[in-house]
Amino acid sequence: MTCAAALLLAPTALLAEGQAEAAAEVTEMTWMSQYADSYAYKDMQERFGVTVTANEIFENDGEKRNLMLAAGEQPDFGNWWGNPVEFYQDGATRSIPKAWIREYAPNLARMYDDYPLAWNTWENPDNPDEMLAINGISLNTDGNLMLPFFRYDRAMEAGLEMPGYDEGKVSLDVYGRVYYYDHDMTWGEMGDLLRGYRDVMPGTVEIPLGACNLTHWCLNQWLGAFGIRGDGTNREVGGQLYYFHTDPGMKEFIKAFGAWFEEGLIDRELPTLNRDKYWEKGQAGLYGVQSEPYTNAGQTYAMYRTPNNMVPEAEVGQPGAEVVGIPPIIGPGGERGGRAYSAIAGVGNYVFYASGSVDDAKLIKMLEMMDFYMGTMEGWIIFRNGKEGVHFNWDGEPFESFAREVAEDDLPEGAGHGRLSVYPVFYTLDRLKIIAPRPLADFQSGYALVDGGVNVHTTRSHRHDFFHETDYEDLRQRFMSTLNTMWSEFFYKGITGQLDVDAEWDAYVQAWSDAGGADIVAELAKAPIVNEFRQGRRVY
Repeated sequence: MTCAAALLLAPTALLAEGQAEAAAEVTEMTWMSQYADSYAYKDMQERFGVTVTANEIFENDGEKRNLMLAAGEQPDFGNWWGNPVEFYQDGATRSIPKAWIREYAPNLARMYDDYPLAWNTWENPDNPDEMLAINGISLNTDGNLMLPFFRYDRAMEAGLEMPGYDEGKVSLDVYGRVYYYDHDMTWGEMGDLLRGYRDVMPGTVEIPLGACNLTHWCLNQWLGAFGIRGDGTNREVGGQLYYFHTDPGMKEFIKAFGAWFEEGLIDRELPTLNRDKYWEKGQAGLYGVQSEPYTNAGQTYAMYRTPNNMVPEAEVGQPGAEVVGIPPIIGPGGERGGRAYSAIAGVGNYVFYASGSVDDAKLIKMLEMMDFYMGTMEGWIIFRNGKEGVHFNWDGEPFESFAREVAEDDLPEGAGHGRLSVYPVFYTLDRLKIIAPRPLADFQSGYALVDGGVNVHTTRSHRHDFFHETDYEDLRQRFMSTLNTMWSEFFYKGITGQLDVDAEWDAYVQAWSDAGGADIVAELAKAPIVNEFRQGRRVY
């Protein structure tokens, strides 16, 4: 038996040795990035002897990304979203041995050891010793990042009262533009504010409440007021598990939001308005209240977005010209919250793939490069910011303060772009001070992310097939497109008054269940309980 084992292991050992030798000969590879002239490419060439070419597609450009995948033209490495299991089974990506991460990327391995869920997320279902992607770590998103924002002066004029505001507000930026105030507001009180915008300020606030059809983004806070977790999530009510499509809270939300819609308090284009158009309206100052990530506050890349754009530069410093973010509002049943941005945990949401055509030598070289560019502070800054003094400047002490990007118009001629990408993210808590201005970093680390974000009322699914132990993913692939269509039609028709929600709810739930929904819920019931799993316990 010993001899047999030795014979079985010997080829593997020889192969690994040959791969390590071959890895040194890798001189070219392609990466997913919109930037063809990144400073990071130059650094990679000088440091690792590898010429990296970008495919010039932005990871978040869904149309171009989907065309790329449909044509099978994905680069060697990159984040192109999607489902790792599906990509692997289709041959679009390859697996990555865990042992290779430990050997060739020891810095990443140590980060994974600190957040061991990273080792378990997106394991190869056929071989738990392999991963289907490099998992990013995004602890800065391990909570609810979305808050309702409004201008303080306009809200006061519309009739809102917030006693103690000046003493209790917390700055979120360095410009005196955006603040957080721990103020409890009920669904009814928010309705009164929206009516105030409609009735008192029709010439100033054109649309009381901004919303779009990307529900997990634009409607996050409002769904939470009815206990709903948002897109793709589930919860237990009275001992019964519900997918959000047919959650009892969904019925009540549709009726309550529909009442606001009927009163003219919500953007009339809601069913067809995408997020980009919603952002454009926000930038134009059309909305009284708009829900957006507080992490935009004071960020160079997001100065045109809410909350920053709600006070134009010319008005900064004027009395009352401040943007206020408050906690999620309290619903009629006392529920509140926003879906966690990283829906289950701060790992596994931002993956980094190796294409199915990548050989072992190239994969090993990538791991060596990722170990520097993600696993060390020096390399990580180069990857996501570029060159100090050219593409970014420190707000304070190097590596201990915000790395503030230089505006593109202010870059020296020929400097090119700094970053290669921000994906995969490796945002551990010690890096918050690098990725956000100090007021925002302090708010996150000292308040918003304490105890998993409870101070901004984070909600998560009740169950999640984190370890891919059930047939949920297979059923999702088979049925979810139909189920989403059924839900979307009922949802928007209910809100816009085209159907009687009470009269048609039971028939809708039955049709949804018969179309595969019941099977999906039954499979989810076999998955681990999220709150237990986040505490390191696997409870089913």
